[in-house]
Amino acid sequence: MALCAPFLIFAQEDALKSSLLPKGGNQLYENYFRKYTSVQERKHLAAIWEQAEYFVPFIEAKVKEHGLPHEVIYLPFVESNFKPNAVSRSGATGLWQFMTNSIDGYNMKIDEWVDERRDFWKATDAAMKKIKYNYSVLKDWNLAIAAYNCGLGKMKRCVKEGGTSDYWKLCQKGLLSKETTHYIPKLLAISDVLKERGKYGIKDKQSKPFQWTRIELPQPVDIRLLAKETGIPRNILDMGNSELKFYVTPPAKTGYLLKAPADKAEKIKSVTANKKTKLTDFHLYTVKAGDTLSHLSHHYGISVSMIQSFNNVNPNNLKIGSKLVIPVSDPDIKPYEGTFDLSNWIPDISAEGFAGEYKVQKGDTMWSIAKLFHTDVKHIAYFNHLELDSVLSIGKVLKVPTPPEDMDFF
Repeated sequence: MALCAPFLIFAQEDALKSSLLPKGGNQLYENYFRKYTSVQERKHLAAIWEQAEYFVPFIEAKVKEHGLPHEVIYLPFVESNFKPNAVSRSGATGLWQFMTNSIDGYNMKIDEWVDERRDFWKATDAAMKKIKYNYSVLKDWNLAIAAYNCGLGKMKRCVKEGGTSDYWKLCQKGLLSKETTHYIPKLLAISDVLKERGKYGIKDKQSKPFQWTRIELPQPVDIRLLAKETGIPRNILDMGNSELKFYVTPPAKTGYLLKAPADKAEKIKSVTANKKTKLTDFHLYTVKAGDTLSHLSHHYGISVSMIQSFNNVNPNNLKIGSKLVIPVSDPDIKPYEGTFDLSNWIPDISAEGFAGEYKVQKGDTMWSIAKLFHTDVKHIAYFNHLELDSVLSIGKVLKVPTPPEDMDFF
């Protein structure tokens, strides 16, 4: 195999001039190529590829649409191992690892319903635009893609300091961080292996390229109930709509678009159009003396405004005896009867250890964090010395326990 393989540029041959590996081969590239063609790493890549197959056809189409190097298709391997729910230590999230402060101008939002950094459709569009803009400034694809890792401002300073727009020379001069120096060689190695994956025993599980479509819903739906009604595997709907903080989609008036297999679009439209079909789990609550929307929001792990969106109520003037429709985000949530008391509750410690730590971000609740890590909200509360109705402070670091053995999310 030739080590001096250029980026495959769509209708931009002039951009190839500085996109080649050094003529004699690059040691980092060679090291990564040997690594990813080893028996152990091929198994690892094969496991990631099994999930990547759901996204690669979509990303490939976007890469062609934006005229980016073919290798960009495989960039989520480097960024997130193709996990739409991936969260880095710094808080970067999704397939393309966007930070909270890096989504402005990319038609992405974070609110009580969604974190669209985990929306593979919107995040892919945003990543394409970001890399393309980097190229418009730096005039070199290696630099443009590497700037996706270190930031455009940082790359511009390195180019100015180094007096060159050659990524490889900047690496040799030690002007780029270790992570950014390894970024392009790692991407090239992964790309070269996956382009010839059959040769390395990495098999396609899908009989044909997987196709997604977006569907505007006439009513909010519970992903779990929709899966049962349509026969679509739950994990597919979960994976395609990872931006949801709850299993319930936002109210129809928000214009939320459900991502689903293209060949199931008509089935979904038919099911969601039938008002007699139950597609959302709700608790019907009768307001009692002393009740507040705040108490209900804490109990159900949803925001006050979310309750208001399903009910035409004044939070400061609840009428005793009136009925409230509460969307249920978790099947284990029991009807509200007051604040849950953890003092006499015994935690399940059969699954010892912690899945990691999580820094609380805007819009998070313990219920949404429990869903993200597939664990139990009561365990999060217990191991962090919190109550279920505790208000989480942005930036607070929580210990996330591993899921109890008897939990079934799929």
